[in-house]
Amino acid sequence: MTAVQTDVEQIWQTLDALPSAGREIILARLTNQKTDDRIFSPSQTLLEDERFLISFEDYLALSDDERDEIQSLAYEKYGSWIDKKLEELHARWMLVCGGKLIEWSAKLQDYPSDERMSALGKQLGCAPLVFVANLRIEESS
Repeated sequence: MTAVQTDVEQIWQTLDALPSAGREIILARLTNQKTDDRIFSPSQTLLEDERFLISFEDYLALSDDERDEIQSLAYEKYGSWIDKKLEELHARWMLVCGGKLIEWSAKLQDYPSDERMSALGKQLGCAPLVFVANLRIEESS
């Protein structure tokens, strides 16, 4: 569990322990309080999303299907950002690890080997994720 999730859970436990009148006061104040978009807005890029900051050890423990799900979720949530970033870099692929853009290339022949990705994962302590330009999975009819 991340530190943010732990903090939120502790806040909810504290709120649950309040008498109902106290919870009503807090709810009223939250309802009337203008939301600060910077605090509550979702991540704007893949690099900012904690769901993709998986430790390399945890990533290795996942099944192939679970790893594929992570990759698919990244494309689903940030496909536009991924495409835009690849275009900006004039790249056919890019490797993201630990919330940082690590490597990219204009040539698919330079795609990192499993050994390279494993070495980066061990070195940086996070799961290496590779994104390829114009990669779209189409369902057959």
